[in-house]
Amino acid sequence: SPSADRSRLDTMMESCRLALPTGTEEWMRLFISATKELPIGVIAYDMTLAGAPVIYANDGFERISGYTPAEVIEGECPVLASDKAEAPTLAK
Repeated sequence: SPSADRSRLDTMMESCRLALPTGTEEWMRLFISATKELPIGVIAYDMTLAGAPVIYANDGFERISGYTPAEVIEGECPVLASDKAEAPTLAK
């Protein structure tokens, strides 16, 4: 019944809410563990700071862009305008 389905959904959502991290550092740890080894490039910016610096880049980002995470963390990231980026990637 719709009422029973809604009750199961509410229970499931509450379980998820209780299991998820609450602090910023905990979220970043979860984010990093979930994205570290993805084959796609992932970067995260801190939108609360002036200039929105990069605070994380995974290995896929380095493979795609040619920039190491150390090169872009807390700095500007001109990857899409760079000659270090792969031409086929830019064409997409």
